[in-house]
Amino acid sequence: MSSLNALWEPTLRRRTMASIISTLLFFQLSHGFSFYWHKPILPSINGDINKRNRNFLYRRQLSSLQSVNNQGDTGVGKAHWFPEKLLERSELESSAIHSIKADLEHQSLQLMAGILFEYRNSKFSGEIADKKRDSKVAKGRFRDLCTNRRQELNLEQMFDRIDEETENRIVLGAIISLQSLLVLGMQYGAKANALTLGWGSISESSNSDSCGLFVEWDASCTQKLKSACNRVPAMDLLAEMKRKRSPQGAYDVLVSLGIWKADEDLGLLRSGFSLRFNDDEIRSAEEACSNVHDVDQLLNIREDLTHQKVYTIDSASTTEIDDGLSVEKITKNDGSSSKRFWIHIADAERWAPRGSRVFEIAKQRATSLYLPQGSIPMIPEILSSEKMSLNANAEKSSLSLGVELAPDGSIIDSSIRMTASTIKVSYRLTYDDVDEMLEDGVAYNEEWELGELYTAAKTRRDYRIRNGSAEAFIPMQIPQYSLSTYGDDAAHNKIGIALNIQVSHNGGKNQSMVEYHDKATTMAYASPVSAASMLVTEMMILAGEAIGRWKIWEDKQNSLDCSQNHLKNLLRIPFRTQPSPGWFHRCSLQHQLSIIVDIL
Repeated sequence: MSSLNALWEPTLRRRTMASIISTLLFFQLSHGFSFYWHKPILPSINGDINKRNRNFLYRRQLSSLQSVNNQGDTGVGKAHWFPEKLLERSELESSAIHSIKADLEHQSLQLMAGILFEYRNSKFSGEIADKKRDSKVAKGRFRDLCTNRRQELNLEQMFDRIDEETENRIVLGAIISLQSLLVLGMQYGAKANALTLGWGSISESSNSDSCGLFVEWDASCTQKLKSACNRVPAMDLLAEMKRKRSPQGAYDVLVSLGIWKADEDLGLLRSGFSLRFNDDEIRSAEEACSNVHDVDQLLNIREDLTHQKVYTIDSASTTEIDDGLSVEKITKNDGSSSKRFWIHIADAERWAPRGSRVFEIAKQRATSLYLPQGSIPMIPEILSSEKMSLNANAEKSSLSLGVELAPDGSIIDSSIRMTASTIKVSYRLTYDDVDEMLEDGVAYNEEWELGELYTAAKTRRDYRIRNGSAEAFIPMQIPQYSLSTYGDDAAHNKIGIALNIQVSHNGGKNQSMVEYHDKATTMAYASPVSAASMLVTEMMILAGEAIGRWKIWEDKQNSLDCSQNHLKNLLRIPFRTQPSPGWFHRCSLQHQLSIIVDIL
């Protein structure tokens, strides 16, 4: 047995050493940094690794280091990133173009490393005292590469300290390397980062712009830059600074310099969502605000509803108020009275008509983004929070829908009215305000309109449940939460986090099954049901159904009235259809759900 061990021991040692070296080389290649050996030839273990194996491993290690580092290599094999658009014709035609590019890259990297070193020492803020040039080439190039506008301005002002003698193309090369560093740092913490996916690889025949190295800059370049994720300039810059060449290395550098915060929202930066509006977009919004030509007013189809008492009900932090509610008492021809419920929606097209510049801005963004630390609007705030928003005590343009309800909660089709209108909001209320007014009885006396709206909302909900609404089969209330941040000196990074959990949407009689089985009616962490939220929810559902019924009713009237004087309803509305409720199937599902609830 001892002789067998003696025979296999050298082989096992060789295999173990080879496995260790392979692991180190793989780790080196995948994480972007190198292991340097102090001796030119790897030491052998008990003399069992022969000279051929040592030379092979040494050549493999050296090749790997050169392929990762690419430092000082001016040959064709190096992936040069300096844009050819910045080269002169004589340089492009020169046989030493690779050496020229390498020299320009080296100068750009030295310049950028020096700027960052100076920035770290000075930590300047505000106006630059020793401003040497007005570096317009950096203006707007760091848009959406930081979550804070002040950070972007600081990056732009870095290049105001450069001497005027420095070539503009060297300055632009330095900007490109910093942009690449920011994009590489965004990949820190991502499940699939730029290194593992191999993004940003450059071939000599590639166009500079297609690789995310943009000479001419516009608002769309930032998203293209993030998509290209060219890591080569960033890796070279990190090598120049002698820092770890990886997304974490880039992130550490940016945080240590104060360019980013430690809790920078990298996911938001990676998303490509435009965080701010540029000067042209702001200018377009300001021009829209000064537009006094109201097409609906000129056509005499905008109705004056300023006599109605209109309520807006939103959360306290809402700045874009887009809907309001009111109740109108009407007297019919036969002397009977009724109530018409109005839903008023902010008329965005009054300020952003189709085809306008503001419309294209909103179309490109598609949505507003709501985050714990704030919101990013779809339209510049000068429009979305002022002109378009249904703010109190000001005449606002809206699209108003009026509807009457039958005693069972169904819509009376012939009563539906839809018109462009001018309204004046009387009260801007929060959900808590309305809940308190309903509880104290104010909503049934001085503000009787709120009481009527709440009664109609409950009737509508009962009607929808009788007609197959899925809420009748939900065994518990569906909670919603709101997450927000606030200043707190005692918290980490002086940022406090507030979490508010409520059962509001799909509230009301949403516990029929639980009550039937004599279960607990509320969850321990859920606040009581908000009557105000249920009121608003039902009114919005009512508006959606009423618009569909209005379209169907108008089409029927058009088919009955063949006269040329009748104005046809040419509005196109997308309808969603679904099969009729399968009651036997639902009862089976309800029985299965009750079993699941019992198990839980």
